[in-house]
Amino acid sequence: MKKFIIALIVLLFSSNANASPWGSGDFKLTDRGVEWFIYYIKTPGGEKFPKAKGMKLTFTEDGNNGWYYFCDGNITRCESLSITQLNQQCERKYKKPCKGFAVGNRVKWLNDTNPGGKDAAFKKSDSIDEIVDKLIKLGFYE
Repeated sequence: MKKFIIALIVLLFSSNANASPWGSGDFKLTDRGVEWFIYYIKTPGGEKFPKAKGMKLTFTEDGNNGWYYFCDGNITRCESLSITQLNQQCERKYKKPCKGFAVGNRVKWLNDTNPGGKDAAFKKSDSIDEIVDKLIKLGFYE
């Protein structure tokens, strides 16, 4: 019995240690989630930092709320923040589990439709319709 309990504890800790902070599998953005993504791609720094670039984006697992950080050229804001740290910030804000979705302009969340790489890349110059169409094509929006 003692060996069984020890084995169970080891198994539980090892499975959590290997859990990826990046999302994978079936995932759909809500309309609000798509708005978050468009804002992240097109104007992550808002009017105050118009040349800012989104660095990493995470979403609540229900696809409704996002959380990201951006680089505006200021060295302190551009320091690397791990996706685990970003997920934790998202979870504190929304009180829901969060998973990593994108790095820079590329969707990193892999599903049966998203091949990753260049096919999952977006441009700041993309129109809203182009962004929405690509999210549909990648299987993240209906």
